[in-house]
Amino acid sequence: MTSARDLADRLHRRWLEENPFSATMYGVPGYDDLVPDDSEEGQQAWRAESGRFLAEADVIARGPLTQAEAVTLDRTTTWSHWRTSPPAGR
Repeated sequence: MTSARDLADRLHRRWLEENPFSATMYGVPGYDDLVPDDSEEGQQAWRAESGRFLAEADVIARGPLTQAEAVTLDRTTTWSHWRTSPPAGR
């Protein structure tokens, strides 16, 4: 089973791949050659992938968690929920 930390790390890496300009702005190496896909299809694919992160988080939440794991999972889940159904206008 995936740990909360592993899930958060994978989500963060994917977010950087989807937002390479942010990665560059923050000085994270390895994303300078990427360009975000802002097409409707690209956005739908990213929302679907975020939904899969949520499904993994649900499985992790059923097991015993340390306080640090619970916080990590909560932040990952909150972000993924927002990403699968962003507020109007985003």
